[in-house]
Amino acid sequence: MKELKLISLRFKNFKGFKSFEINPDGKNLEIKGDNATCKTTIYDGFMWLFTEKDASGKKNFQIKPTDKTGIESHNIETEVKGVFRLNNAKKFSLKRVYKEVYTKKTGTITKELTGHTTTYFIDGDVVAKKKYDLFLEEIMPLSIFKLITNLFKFNRLSWEKRREIVFGICGEASDNDIISSCKALFMKYYFNMVYLLSKIKQVFLGVLILAGLLLAGSECSTIELQLIANILGLILFVLGGYFFVGECRKI
Repeated sequence: MKELKLISLRFKNFKGFKSFEINPDGKNLEIKGDNATCKTTIYDGFMWLFTEKDASGKKNFQIKPTDKTGIESHNIETEVKGVFRLNNAKKFSLKRVYKEVYTKKTGTITKELTGHTTTYFIDGDVVAKKKYDLFLEEIMPLSIFKLITNLFKFNRLSWEKRREIVFGICGEASDNDIISSCKALFMKYYFNMVYLLSKIKQVFLGVLILAGLLLAGSECSTIELQLIANILGLILFVLGGYFFVGECRKI
């Protein structure tokens, strides 16, 4: 099983951060704060570094900082850099840099903003997006990464998919395995089965008593058949009643 630890996470001109850094050093980190204090921005930056989307799964979100009126800043580079350690091996770093592209069109003097570009880094070296994505996939498949970093991802899956994932991690268990692993559950299961069998037996005996009454009260074509029917009906009625009363006393 792989273990990925976050050593540090640095933000530059990302959403509400002009410059900000956290350094958990591979340990658990609890982030607290009032509303609108950029807690979600940290989560967004972490997810953007890995998936190029924010925490809610949106790719086209407001990455660059904005002023109080909502106008975004220009002529800046947006950057998120993370340092990690995988399986207690040596550290490695990932970085995305998002910057504006200005183009001077024919017949104009000044350059105009025509788009944005993203540059990818692994351990400080510029790499192609394909190589960056393959590197991330080797660390952890994107589908698994989303499951362990998004609190709501698992519960939004169908029950069949959730069952497949859990059994894929833990292995499939039979009903007997589950019941035998818990004494309280086994006793509950046992007594429920005993109670159910008792009810089934009572129903069967009730049917036996009813059959005896119907048989004893039936009319046959001959005296001999009538006598046999009456005797059998009486026997069924008496036996059914005897065992039925015995079952009721057990409850």
